[in-house]
Amino acid sequence: MRVGSSKRLILALSVAAVVLLSVAGCGRLDLQVIDLDGYNRTLEKHRGRVVLVDFWATWCIPCVEHFPKTVEWSRDYADQGLAVIAVSVDDTGSEAAVAKFLEKQGARFDTLMSEMGTGTETWDAFEIPGGVPFYKLYDRTGRVRYRFSGNADVPDTEPLDQIEARIKELLAEKWRRSDQPSAVSRQ
Repeated sequence: MRVGSSKRLILALSVAAVVLLSVAGCGRLDLQVIDLDGYNRTLEKHRGRVVLVDFWATWCIPCVEHFPKTVEWSRDYADQGLAVIAVSVDDTGSEAAVAKFLEKQGARFDTLMSEMGTGTETWDAFEIPGGVPFYKLYDRTGRVRYRFSGNADVPDTEPLDQIEARIKELLAEKWRRSDQPSAVSRQ
């Protein structure tokens, strides 16, 4: 190989590496394909914090429209004790599209993707009645306190416009480590 060809190859590889790093967000975005156990492990690592879980999909127009609020809440309330987890229910094989969307939105929180994809297996495993968008809000002890649905017909849920008020409510609650149960069902 000639010197000129070597320099062009090195330059091309360098450009490719820069493009890949910028698309991947320089390691800031870590989309993990998970099952229910992986979901519970992610929840567990946030024990002691209020946790908002956003179940969403790239094909769901209301999810895509509402996702910037999820990002905003993460930024606005993280220092007060809010952790955010986004769980994509897109079909497996669409990880690149999901990651691209998350990067474009500036998601800097736990980003997960159900290994079961879209459908009843995911809805049943994660207890998502009525499809997405669907949110769960956990208190600092790990108990689901509120569930929010984009579908007004889903019983025992609140409308999406109540999420921020409920986040503020749970963040304002007094909490001591001794309040935390020893075993938590975090589904």
